[in-house]
Amino acid sequence: MLFDGRGDTCDGWKRPGLVGLQPRCVLRLEAREGKDIDAALARIQSELVERRTPGADGATGLAILLAYECLSSSDGYPAAEPFPAMLVLAVDRSIVLDASGHGVLTARAGTAAAADRALDRWSRLLLDVRSSASGEQQAARDPRTSLPRARYVDSVRRLRGWIAEGHIYQANLCQRFDATWDGDPLGYFERVAAEQTVPRSAFLSIGNSCLASLSPETFVTVDDGVVETLPIKGTRPRGSNAEADRRAIEDLLASPKDQAELLMIVDLERNDLGRICRPGTIEVPELAVLRSYPEVHHLVARVRGRLRDDIGWSEMVHAIFPGGSITGAPKKSAMERLRKLEPLARGPFTGCLFWCGDDGSIDSSILIRSAVFDHGRVSIGAGGGIVADSEPEAEWAESNHKARALTRALGFEPEDLV
Repeated sequence: MLFDGRGDTCDGWKRPGLVGLQPRCVLRLEAREGKDIDAALARIQSELVERRTPGADGATGLAILLAYECLSSSDGYPAAEPFPAMLVLAVDRSIVLDASGHGVLTARAGTAAAADRALDRWSRLLLDVRSSASGEQQAARDPRTSLPRARYVDSVRRLRGWIAEGHIYQANLCQRFDATWDGDPLGYFERVAAEQTVPRSAFLSIGNSCLASLSPETFVTVDDGVVETLPIKGTRPRGSNAEADRRAIEDLLASPKDQAELLMIVDLERNDLGRICRPGTIEVPELAVLRSYPEVHHLVARVRGRLRDDIGWSEMVHAIFPGGSITGAPKKSAMERLRKLEPLARGPFTGCLFWCGDDGSIDSSILIRSAVFDHGRVSIGAGGGIVADSEPEAEWAESNHKARALTRALGFEPEDLV
């Protein structure tokens, strides 16, 4: 398990890269099982309270994966979904990486520290992966999408119809690319991460399944009782030269559609945080700030408040998960309508990966720009927010552009799968 930490976070959090050494599974809830969510969340909350250590530095803790559908009343998942609906890993030993990639071994109090050879072994492994990342990339075979062009465009039109009827204001429509691929997932992650330096990249390996996430989006952070969420809405591809890039930025910043799209989600997030924060503490210090990444420009907002004393991790998750930027508004109604249009479960894609440090801090990402590998197959999700004045063909193109860096590393262009 790797929380990469090489990207400029752009949001004030400068958490270093962290490699979890031999994480211990605390809880695994399969997607196909009947889900006692309340009991599972209570168990996680109990584990977090038990692990809380005054003076800890946050380099040990719990890594928690929540699939998009894990709190939903819908069964939703196909039988072959490789990742669990919920996974909790206890990290009692880790290597904290500095900017140069050198590591410092850390251990939870009361845990036998690893021998020096463990640090040497993991450091060599990371160096071997990074040195091989420039090697020849294996191409995927038989790529396909869950929403071909005509179906994606029709789905946008149906969402616009529901918006016109007043059922929803916005919905985040997603497609899923699937292909046959039997390369090395960690090598793939390092290749793409070397080109797509983003704030919340992470790699997780569970048996024969792996998750490689190049997410730029922070879901929620908690530090000293202050909770923040940083939704992304509004996207433009980077220009091919400085002038084209400047025009793309100007177009994004001047777009009433993108400003409205983000504002709707900010209102949703303010409402979500209002359920768990002290009255009068919620504020929006940043409403539509430009963030630029190797492939795209985004508009990002920051919403924050001070948690009530009676709110723990489980209450917070119940109040705000999934993130509004990848559902729509109102959240429940948008999710119900998206379920009618998206033929496959999202699974980890648009779910969340938390790092809950033993010092009480919480950091997390929304799992966009992510690839899931399992038994010779790879899947990549991509989507975008649909509002009243969305142009169907443009929305299809935007969805494809968001996936391009990940699919291109597998040898195919998303637009070719029409």
